[in-house]
Amino acid sequence: MLTDWDQLRHTTVTAQVSFLSAEADTGITLARIALQSNDRERMSRNARSARKAYETLTSHIADLPPKTPGLDDIRKKLESLRQMLDLLGKRR
Repeated sequence: MLTDWDQLRHTTVTAQVSFLSAEADTGITLARIALQSNDRERMSRNARSARKAYETLTSHIADLPPKTPGLDDIRKKLESLRQMLDLLGKRR
């Protein structure tokens, strides 16, 4: 049986995973839009927002316990986002 503290920790970690997964999806979407854009201003704006998502992910992913369910998926998304941001850096 879980104690109140264990239940709270589980709920918190689940919320963190959900948030980070959504942040990764948003960052990937914004990077994809930036890569497909022919409008320099739109590309820059979306690339900046994708970079912010990346920074949020890298600063919060370490808060999760190493064997957290869903963490590997977030890491894969983070790597995809990093690669897209690298491509955007080369397009400037």
